Parts: sequence; C-alpha cells; structure tokens
Amino acid sequence: EMQTRAIILASLANQLDTTVDELKEQVKAAEEVNPMLGLRGCRLGITRPSIIEMQTRAIIEAALNVIDSGIDAKADIMVPLVGKVEEFRNQAALIR
Repeated sequence: EMQTRAIILASLANQLDTTVDELKEQVKAAEEVNPMLGLRGCRLGITRPSIIEMQTRAIIEAALNVIDSGIDAKADIMVPLVGKVEEFRNQAALIR
C-alpha cells in the first residue's frame, strides 16, 4: 500500500516536472478549513487556471480518441457556479 502510493506520487511528480516534496506542498497548500465555504466551480478555475487547462485538454483528447474509434462524440464543457459575466468570460478564454 505505502510502496504503491510512493510509486504513484513519484510518477505524478515526474509527469508534472516537480519533486514529490514540492507536490506534497502544493496539495497541502490547497487544503481548506471548510471546503463547503471555499473555492468552488469557476472561482477555483480562476485562481488555479492550470486545473481548467488540464481538464479541458483531457475532455478534448478523450473525445478525439473516441472519434478515432468511429464513434460520433461531441464533448460539452460546462462552466459551473458562475455568479458574474466576468467569471464566465475568464473561464471561456481558458477553455477556448
């Protein structure tokens, strides 16, 4: 269990071009005292745009892989919990 976890962390850190210690620090920094009151939806994407970029890339790559296998796929990307037009525009720019 612990050895498998260490291998997964090392692999992820390598893919992200960082160290395991730096990765652990990033995870710790993202912790919230009360997640229900913290960053959610588009505001998370505004403060951490790399998350939106990664998720968008994954959705598009998955759709393209399915299309390559002969399935007519159309990916929909929704921007959650938008409270202001500026929030939507910010996220739309990242997605496009």
